[in-house]
Amino acid sequence: MSVEIIDGHKAIIGKGERAAREILEILFPNKWIAVQRKAFEFYSPEVLKEGISERQEKETIDLAILPTRSFDKLNRKHVVIVRVQGEENAGYHKQITDKRQRQDFEISGCKVVDLWHYECPNLFKDEVNYRSFLEVCSALFAAGVSV
Repeated sequence: MSVEIIDGHKAIIGKGERAAREILEILFPNKWIAVQRKAFEFYSPEVLKEGISERQEKETIDLAILPTRSFDKLNRKHVVIVRVQGEENAGYHKQITDKRQRQDFEISGCKVVDLWHYECPNLFKDEVNYRSFLEVCSALFAAGVSV
């Protein structure tokens, strides 16, 4: 893990995230790849009216593919949330949290792509090569995201 300043805020970048971002920037040159944003920024008013917990207020997403840098009137149907899921995400409690978060994103109209460490071994070496490219493309395709 490393700490970087991205888009004016401090971001903790985990294993595989840097390579995933580079690959997404190549695959989607006309989109904004947002890094380490608060998860609730992508929730619809429908999800937010239920209220969010203190924990949910702190949750961040690894990456998001957005049509524009503006969050004003964000059309969530054009948002793809990309979660880089390392070994630490395999625990029982973390899986429950991830499942709830996925449901909140999907209710909000976002697509969710999980890049799992066991499905993307080259990505988790933080390598950008044809193998890691294929791993990311495969996950995007499986989630119904067009490249």
